[in-house]
Amino acid sequence: MSGQDVLSCSRTNQGCEGGYPFLVGKHAAEYGLVPEACAPYKASDIDCDSLQFTSQKCANRRYYAKHYRYVGGYYGACNELLMMKEIMRNGPVIVAFQAPSSLFYYNGGIFTGPPPKHEGKTEHGVRYWEQTNHAVVAMGWGEENGHKYWIIKNTWGPHWGEKGYFRIQRGTDECGVESMATTFDVVV
Repeated sequence: MSGQDVLSCSRTNQGCEGGYPFLVGKHAAEYGLVPEACAPYKASDIDCDSLQFTSQKCANRRYYAKHYRYVGGYYGACNELLMMKEIMRNGPVIVAFQAPSSLFYYNGGIFTGPPPKHEGKTEHGVRYWEQTNHAVVAMGWGEENGHKYWIIKNTWGPHWGEKGYFRIQRGTDECGVESMATTFDVVV
């Protein structure tokens, strides 16, 4: 599905200043998603009215989500194991994290970064709110030389990172990537 369509046209998210997966699910349920081929990524937070679909047929070709939800059932319940189970059972999940500027220069390996900014405190096992600025798709996981990682599909095109993907350390909530994974079912 088109990340650019969500970035430019979501009325529930904040473009490049947001990246909250639950709100991506809300957008998909209320407004639908178009295929990537219809609205390719432009690497810019352009206005929705300026977004050019590759054809008029594409503009009317939307897929809607139902049952959008946090992995784990509620914000703060997500963790490494639940994400792995969800990906294994139902496929990729949307994740968000506080992407540091060093991510722009990533060209391979297992990425690590600073902990995300957070608000509030952890109470009764419920995680504090973590700030995000980038939403991506967790496709799977692996391990290399004893280092665990997530396989993430970014929206920055095939010439960035590892052919548009990157690996980020798994099991440590690196940059907040394990805090608010979201999933939903697509109606075709």
